[in-house]
Amino acid sequence: MCAVQTRPADIVTEDFLYLGLPVIEFAFELSTGAYGAYFGLGIPDSAEVQKSLQLAQLRNAQSGTSKLVRELVRQFDATIQVGTFRHSGENMQLMFASASLADVSSGVVAVTDDPFTLTTDEQDYLDLSNQMLVEPMSAGPECEEIVDEAVGTGDGTTGDASGDFSLDFKPLDHLDVSALTVAGVPFTPIAVGAAAAGNEVEVTDYVDSQPLAGDLQFFVGGVAADVTGDIVATYQPSHAFVENTDYVVDYKGGRIRMLNTESATDALKVNQPMRADYSYNEADHQLIKPFSQFIFAGRSRIRMLTDVGANLIWTIPKSQVRLTEDAFVFNRDDFTVTTLALQLLEDTTSATDPYGQMEVYREGTF
Repeated sequence: MCAVQTRPADIVTEDFLYLGLPVIEFAFELSTGAYGAYFGLGIPDSAEVQKSLQLAQLRNAQSGTSKLVRELVRQFDATIQVGTFRHSGENMQLMFASASLADVSSGVVAVTDDPFTLTTDEQDYLDLSNQMLVEPMSAGPECEEIVDEAVGTGDGTTGDASGDFSLDFKPLDHLDVSALTVAGVPFTPIAVGAAAAGNEVEVTDYVDSQPLAGDLQFFVGGVAADVTGDIVATYQPSHAFVENTDYVVDYKGGRIRMLNTESATDALKVNQPMRADYSYNEADHQLIKPFSQFIFAGRSRIRMLTDVGANLIWTIPKSQVRLTEDAFVFNRDDFTVTTLALQLLEDTTSATDPYGQMEVYREGTF
């Protein structure tokens, strides 16, 4: 028994067999129209060239059966899907669609007016924006300025007694109050017992009475007076704080704890906004801005460089990386793999090579 014709022979080592995964690279298109250097997308977990087609068909149904007479490709898209283990700054810029990638060198960085807010429990350590702080702090914490606080609304029967209206937080001195108006009319902040003439408001300060600090009493022409209208105040308590007496700092963790904020005689009150000046040690890192640019123009290159099977080198003159809908998954069981999509674009400057050229090498020739 034998075949009707002689079977063709395949010499395996000369055939175009592919085993393994390619090296895939991308280069950004610069504002000048030139391209930056290629950078590798890393060790791939998967790689495939996906093709999407839409067809135009000419069919003849004169016989009752629709028959295909001619078929053309009317729309073509090609995308290289890559699953990669590499999460370098360059890849993370593409994965998280960042308009920029900035290299930040290590060094000591000064921070001014880093805000934090007190809680209802003085045992709480409050997070600052950075860690690895330089000891000691460049300046102790300060009370934040309170701008246009809505103190209350006078109805014409209140305001002539101290405490009818009070600031939310305790000023150290009446001069901490930089502006106070009633129905838009300015009142001059003065010390308790200093009323003399015009529109004035006596401010009980922390020095005079710790529990009552912030109480207001209004005067017109030196006489206590009720007020009508919205009362608005701007002030910044000027208390000074001493480390390990009024506050403690976790320099390594970047946290601060304000002491003595719970009793009526304490200078601070719960929910009070604060700020701090300090320096911290910054490590080398790269900074991206997630989801600020969704498409990156450039060019790409695919190189199959395995020791067994065929090799190829395909330089694609125009391509773009675009954001995909694939989730960025933090994986507890294995290394995280993230998908990138390199979309091939037609190079309109080349009629014969719109998607570049591919060099194919048979096994045994390299």
